Amino acid sequence: QQRCANLLLQTLAADDFAVIARYLAPIEFADDAVLFRPGDAITAVYFIETGIVTLSELRDSQSRIGIAHVGLDGVAGWPV
Repeated sequence: QQRCANLLLQTLAADDFAVIARYLAPIEFADDAVLFRPGDAITAVYFIETGIVTLSELRDSQSRIGIAHVGLDGVAGWPV
C-alpha cells in the first residue's frame, strides 16, 4: 500500500486494501486514449497515479468537451 501513489488507495485501511490488492496492476495509456465510450459496460476502474483523466462530453461526432478531471486522488470508471 505504501507503493501506491494514488491518494485514495493510501487512505484505505490495511484490511480493505488487502481485499483489492491482488486485482491491482499498473497500466500506461497513450495521450488521448479513450477508456470508455457512452453505452460501454464498465468492467474496470482506474486508480490514477500520474497524469489526469478527463471525463468528456461528446458534442458531435468530431468534438468533445472536458467536463471533469480525475487525478492521483481519485478513480475513473465508477460504478463497476
